[in-house]
Amino acid sequence: MIAGPANFPVVRNAKRSRWADTKLTAFVEWDHKARAAIKRHLLDARTPEEKDTAEWRALQSEITRSLSVILGIDTEGEAWERSAFTTSISGKVERLAQHGEVELVEKALAFLQSYNEQHEKPAFPARHKIWSFPEVARAAREKLAGAADTPSTVIATGEGCTIEKNVQADRVQIFFDAKPDATLRDKLKSAGWKWSPSNEAWQRKLTEAAIHSAKSIIGLSQ
Repeated sequence: MIAGPANFPVVRNAKRSRWADTKLTAFVEWDHKARAAIKRHLLDARTPEEKDTAEWRALQSEITRSLSVILGIDTEGEAWERSAFTTSISGKVERLAQHGEVELVEKALAFLQSYNEQHEKPAFPARHKIWSFPEVARAAREKLAGAADTPSTVIATGEGCTIEKNVQADRVQIFFDAKPDATLRDKLKSAGWKWSPSNEAWQRKLTEAAIHSAKSIIGLSQ
């Protein structure tokens, strides 16, 4: 049997399929970004009391999970490393203390004290450093309050840009007069810099390494 050509537009169909795939990928990426933006706006719209309550509930939940494992180790001899869970709790509370979160630290320690009173073996003995964290938190808050009165300081300036040290935000920030080109943006991203829309700056955590990186990126001698 002899049949003629099917004349199916293979090339045109493949082109349309690629176009559809590109549009779908773009839509999915937009959807993810939109959902994240909506979530941020909802979280930012919360009252201070709602934020404090949510933060405490999250912390309390984490501590409770660790304490349940510690209790199992102490009473049932479960095969876990106890220090891993006490270190986890202590580390979380210490980080809060270093950021001046006095109320959260005090709530966490009151919660731990309540656990100690209800169980034969305490989660943390009286000599553990965790009980000194309220003083650490208060000292950190005083330091942050002092930093709030100090504006950002300029570290260096280059052609069309400025490097500033923002102690209150704990960030090194690079401000450009105009949007950096794609090559410079890629260089910033590869060096760990993040774009902050709210500050309109590229920034990293405030460290000597970040300052060195900023100067290097904009071509200043160290």
